[in-house]
Amino acid sequence: MIDIYNGSSNQKIAKRHQYVARISTSFIYAILVSIAMNFFWTPGHIYASGITGAAQVVSTVLKRFLSMDVSVAILLFALNVPLFILAWIAISPRFTVFTVISVGLASVMIKFLHPMTL
Repeated sequence: MIDIYNGSSNQKIAKRHQYVARISTSFIYAILVSIAMNFFWTPGHIYASGITGAAQVVSTVLKRFLSMDVSVAILLFALNVPLFILAWIAISPRFTVFTVISVGLASVMIKFLHPMTL
């Protein structure tokens, strides 16, 4: 028989629920960023803010001036690597792991969801 009042069991369930919620949030973030990037920003020649916008700018500069076609998705992940290291040191390893999951999923979804003008 399972003791539903067992504190450690409830804590384990709550902690597991928190991890599932964070991973689900990371997945939703990745979907929304890839939709925004591929349906609105790229076709509309609009640049985002932050690291995502920096990845777009670097991709555009490399394409125009150096004839190098580097994907925004790859640059998004690459430009975040120093921030991952800083977050690991300054914030926490757990936070960094969930951030890597979020950015990694976003990069993959941006790469595989093809741009479409709406």
